[in-house]
Amino acid sequence: MCFATQNRVPAMHLNDEKRELATTIPLNSFLPSQEDWDALEKRMAVVVSRIICKHLTHFKSSYSDCVVEHIIHEQSELSKKKSKVINLGVVQENPGSSKGVLAIMKHLKKYVPMQPDGTPYTILCNGDQQSVERMIDARISMAASEDPANRLAGLEPAPQEFHRRGIVLQDIMDKMYNAKSAGSKGTLYNIKTVFKHKNVKTKVMDNMNEVTDLLTFTTEGLVSLLCIKLLGLDDIDDKPANSPCEERKELRQQYLQTVSKNVVTHLWPVIDTCSISQAADSDDEEDARVFCICDPDEGVDCETWIECSAGKSCALGRWYHIECVNLEEDNLPGEDEEWWCSPDCEKSVSFC
Repeated sequence: MCFATQNRVPAMHLNDEKRELATTIPLNSFLPSQEDWDALEKRMAVVVSRIICKHLTHFKSSYSDCVVEHIIHEQSELSKKKSKVINLGVVQENPGSSKGVLAIMKHLKKYVPMQPDGTPYTILCNGDQQSVERMIDARISMAASEDPANRLAGLEPAPQEFHRRGIVLQDIMDKMYNAKSAGSKGTLYNIKTVFKHKNVKTKVMDNMNEVTDLLTFTTEGLVSLLCIKLLGLDDIDDKPANSPCEERKELRQQYLQTVSKNVVTHLWPVIDTCSISQAADSDDEEDARVFCICDPDEGVDCETWIECSAGKSCALGRWYHIECVNLEEDNLPGEDEEWWCSPDCEKSVSFC
């Protein structure tokens, strides 16, 4: 069964022709800024406020109307609309084979809209990880065609949201879910055992709903317990002594925000923004270095490079055209073998 979903947020006006190599994009573009950290901290406080008003009796009865149900963003209004799903029919092909995926993509290409110049618009074609890999192979197999449509140029393989979510959850389980910790109170595996989440298994894609339920239960439970501790309460039914529950909504909102922020602050890691900035600066310095011993203006026609085993300690250039250091393709050192650009570099590295 194939289907298409119409974007609620229009993107046809965006230019997808201009592309940049990842290596040419400054590292700062990928690193979080202080503003990014501040925004994330505020979002976490909103999430905590929802948990508090869901599980702590006093907050549920007196502060539920103060909870932020939706964090406003620039596409909020458009996102409120219901997605329009269009049935594209059944394709009698095996999506588990490369041949079947190619046939499916050929079926889908006729639904890709064309631009005025005759080239197809780029439309995301979603699937799980293996399907995406097969879609990429299908496009490669059709790359020699002169017609962009026959090259499947308008279909851009992309992992579906469900699969991306599964990958994130799997990372969490790999790091935090360990059967050896079953006897350690408060660990994820211990919580799973004590609170009877029996159906949870290590492989997330086989039981995503069960894993989600366990992680949600654990997160909300621990947040509630921390809030009880910070407020000096005995249990979830206690009322904080300084709660302005009878006051106007504005004051109650401020109190809920303060309580939620205190919970987040208690857990928030120290963000070493200075080291992050230094990492970005050192990357820029690395990019600015002159590699090899040849004259850059001469334009050496050689695509194969070799790295000096001294690495960043290399005094001459670290990376070299093999032609410039009198090497040839058939006599390059193996992956486990060392190569030094000079005796000085070899002497400069000490071994323990």
